[in-house]
Amino acid sequence: MTNGSAALIINFGDYVKANDKVAVLVQRETSGKMEVIFYMNGDCLGAGFRLQQFGTDEVLYPSLCVTGKAKVSFSVPAEVPGTTERSNASGKSGYVGDWKLNKFLSGPGFHEFLLPAGYDIIMTVAQQEQDPTKFRFRLSVKVVNTLRCNLEIVGKSENFDKISVGGVMRTRMMSPPYLRTIEQLVTEALPTFHKMIISGANLIMTAPTAEFSASRFAKSFEPLSTYYT
Repeated sequence: MTNGSAALIINFGDYVKANDKVAVLVQRETSGKMEVIFYMNGDCLGAGFRLQQFGTDEVLYPSLCVTGKAKVSFSVPAEVPGTTERSNASGKSGYVGDWKLNKFLSGPGFHEFLLPAGYDIIMTVAQQEQDPTKFRFRLSVKVVNTLRCNLEIVGKSENFDKISVGGVMRTRMMSPPYLRTIEQLVTEALPTFHKMIISGANLIMTAPTAEFSASRFAKSFEPLSTYYT
């Protein structure tokens, strides 16, 4: 989310890529109150701005920032979208998207490691390349530090997809003591995962001595109450 000169909210929505459709709905009241709601590929991202006194005479112009070359088409739909509330990742399918770690099994006996209460550990799976023979993804896991690696589907094992995980890179922030152990266990487990599956509403990733179980996650954002910084 930006006001044209500064980033105000990071990761409000996915990166825009070829053939994506981005929509903006501006709702104004005679009192000067204004709400700006964003959509992407039919999914509502929710209100980005909710301004109490923006001004009834202010003129707004649609604008787009492009790096490189792009062909862009603009249209005004005949109807206003049916919802203004942020979607709960309803448009996501397959492995791509954000996932919240709900259960972590660790060790030869697959003992459950209790996750920190009130703290979300988020995994993000992004499509890297897809053709008839290759399915490659970028995987990141955010505890305190962010762990990043490449992941490729290399075959099938019963109902599971067999996977190969590349080298793991991580940021170098100091983790608080109550998160240090889980972050270390996740760091050690990540490169050892060898298969994964979507089971019901959960993403399950398994390794010889570890297992992740995660559910779809959609981060919520409070609308910005000011436009100028």
